[in-house]
Amino acid sequence: MARTRKEQNYSLILIVIAAIVVIAGLIFYIQRQNLKKKVVERPHPFQVIPTPTPTPIPAETIMMVLHGFVPETLTIKRGTYVNFGNFIDKTIDIEADPQSKNSSMLNIGKLKVNDTSDPYFFKEAGTYLYYDAANPSKKGKIVVK
Repeated sequence: MARTRKEQNYSLILIVIAAIVVIAGLIFYIQRQNLKKKVVERPHPFQVIPTPTPTPIPAETIMMVLHGFVPETLTIKRGTYVNFGNFIDKTIDIEADPQSKNSSMLNIGKLKVNDTSDPYFFKEAGTYLYYDAANPSKKGKIVVK
């Protein structure tokens, strides 16, 4: 019994569909196997993960108040940051005392009312003298050990 052209086309279409299904199944299987290899273990959603405690940075603040710098003399260890704050009702101008050879880095400049300077890092031992250029009688000293 001879098959008609229509039956032959129908058989060919079924064979092509079956081949596509098999190929798609293989592709899906291969991708799934690759995903299993890439799975990263994640913590449980309710697991508490400890946060590392940051190391504190030693820091000090010298404040300008009505009667002068507070503290007037600050003694610190090497590796300490110091910043200056202006807590009076006028701008101050903090400059290095020219009599002090170590103080050249302390030309902080003008600080407006309620302003603070950037922190200064003291890595070398020594005595650092400074004063308010707007009112030279107000002086201070930082001793780094």
